[in-house]
Amino acid sequence: MRKIEPTNSVKFEQPTIEKVRAAYNNTENPEIKALLCNLYGESAMTADNRPITERVKTFEDACRELGNHALVNQYRRITEEQNPPMDETAKDLVAYLKLRIIAAALNEGWTPKYVKGENKWYPWYWLYTQKEIDQMDDERKAECVLFGGDALNGAYAGFAYADSADAPSGTDAYIRSRLCVKSEALADYFGKQFIKIWQDFYFG
Repeated sequence: MRKIEPTNSVKFEQPTIEKVRAAYNNTENPEIKALLCNLYGESAMTADNRPITERVKTFEDACRELGNHALVNQYRRITEEQNPPMDETAKDLVAYLKLRIIAAALNEGWTPKYVKGENKWYPWYWLYTQKEIDQMDDERKAECVLFGGDALNGAYAGFAYADSADAPSGTDAYIRSRLCVKSEALADYFGKQFIKIWQDFYFG
């Protein structure tokens, strides 16, 4: 008689909010509906047809958009269950965890496959000295985030959204694949709307 050894090959995928919403709409069982509402929130069960840039204005919006997503759950475990809690030295780590949640929400289920012809976009920033900021017009100044770090010449520096860049085949060490988005327009929005989180990510 041959003994059958148990395997651990079964993998469970985290359902997307779209799949959860479809399950909610396709069942008549009130207990299942109540369970899904408790897990994901009642508002998540109703489709919001506004553009994603209207639905995701803050980090909290991104979490709500993803619902019970693996990235959201990982963020909460890492940031909320630490004993002692994380301090300022982990600001860049927390920012990265937030940015990958925001990117996932903005991408609405799209993930880079790294195949021929696929374009991936990410925000691009520039570091300005105080002298350069003083010479800017008001519109350009409004895009800068000032912080206490020193530029090479000793002046206070400003961190500003500069452009969006395209990574057609791969990403460099400073461009994490989880932070890529599916279009240039989304990269522009990602870079401008969440610039303060990007600042924490780059400068800690």
